[in-house]
Amino acid sequence: MNDFIRLGNLLKRKQSPYEKEREDKAKDLRAFKRFIMRKKPDIIVIAAESRECMNIQKDFVECAQQAHREEDMDVASVDLIDPCLARIYAKTQRARVSRCYTVCTSE
Repeated sequence: MNDFIRLGNLLKRKQSPYEKEREDKAKDLRAFKRFIMRKKPDIIVIAAESRECMNIQKDFVECAQQAHREEDMDVASVDLIDPCLARIYAKTQRARVSRCYTVCTSE
């Protein structure tokens, strides 16, 4: 792992009735956008363990497109994968030597 970012409010809704939740979600998305603008990934992969991952994918695609417009960088592909594949890859030699970034959403 080369870098780490914690996004504790990523699972909150953008259209939450509570202003604090909306602000916290927006803050996390801005932090993620800065992260991808700094690291410039070719692909962003989400271990799809639940239905909520589709909402996260939409948010990440939006962040990648904003970064593309602001920095004139290539748009990173945002894909969902089976979580078992992520665990298998993490145990390989290639994962230990490659540039890998982790996003943490759990509290």
